[in-house]
Amino acid sequence: DECLSTGKYNVFAMVHNETSTGVMSPLKPISEMLKSKYPDVIWQVDAVSSMAGSKIEVDQLEIDFILASTQKAWGLPAGFSVCAISDRMIELSKSIFRKGYLLDIGVYEKYYDKMQTPSTPSIPHMYGLKYVLEKIEEEGLENRWQRHKDNAEFTRNWALELGQSLFPERGFESDTITCIQNDAKWDINYINDRLLERAFRMDRGYGKLRGKAFRIAHMGNVLRSDLIEYLN
Repeated sequence: DECLSTGKYNVFAMVHNETSTGVMSPLKPISEMLKSKYPDVIWQVDAVSSMAGSKIEVDQLEIDFILASTQKAWGLPAGFSVCAISDRMIELSKSIFRKGYLLDIGVYEKYYDKMQTPSTPSIPHMYGLKYVLEKIEEEGLENRWQRHKDNAEFTRNWALELGQSLFPERGFESDTITCIQNDAKWDINYINDRLLERAFRMDRGYGKLRGKAFRIAHMGNVLRSDLIEYLN
């Protein structure tokens, strides 16, 4: 708010769900601030690890550009991305020069109108995405959002009951991945080795957090039964 109030910025970009720390930023208060105080500012959201796992009402929030990749909550291999773009950002892009070809929104709009892509897409990803969308429709959107919330709460409670604490501040915990502070001083490398023997894998902490915190993902197609087997 302080930076935007200077009038020097016409774009506000943010990460919705920070995968490395398990922190999820609330979108509604940011939307309300931008609508009421900075209606001309373009709002861009990185939803790489929250899209398809957390409820994001793009139109109601008036997000101008939101982007995700398929290897997180979509439950597909890496190599594909999904985005939504507002009409006003499409119009704005027409006045931006030196944007190249594959970063030109206008190019994608042109091919989208013809139900095509600017270049050869990954066909296996397209079939995979079609399958995932069918499974999401079968499960139901609200049921999917609730499953992610429930699995997140289940994982957080499991950690707290075993003497650990959560890395994010209360109220900012992710629905798709839980980052646990290793207060109990568990031997994370040993646990990871034992998990690998049973065809499981864990994250031992990202960067400087290696060993001090660890992450458990419960996004995409992870069911409660999968989570129980993993945590046990």
